[in-house]
Amino acid sequence: MTKENDGLLDRLTAIAETKRQAMDAWGFYFRVGALGFDAVRESTSRSTFYRYRKLLNLAGVDDAMIKEGGKLPERPKPVFVQEWVPTAKTSATLKQIEDAHSDAITDESAND
Repeated sequence: MTKENDGLLDRLTAIAETKRQAMDAWGFYFRVGALGFDAVRESTSRSTFYRYRKLLNLAGVDDAMIKEGGKLPERPKPVFVQEWVPTAKTSATLKQIEDAHSDAITDESAND
């Protein structure tokens, strides 16, 4: 069992009606990995199969992941962006560029 798969059980527990239903859907996911999608679909009642599939989908596991079974792919780590705060010198340079740009636009408007 991996950290990603532990997260799956937590997500299933949060959305399932009962803890038992979450555990069953979680087990279903691993049965698909071990036995194959078609074998599990044939050995599970239609309503149960689609109930677990729906729970897995709501937990963020799409149909392709269900068919692959086993380890879930890692979710990308969030990207933290640091806000850029210009220095006084940079602010002055940016002001000059903005002024030059505004002047160029004004000159083009006057020539039209």
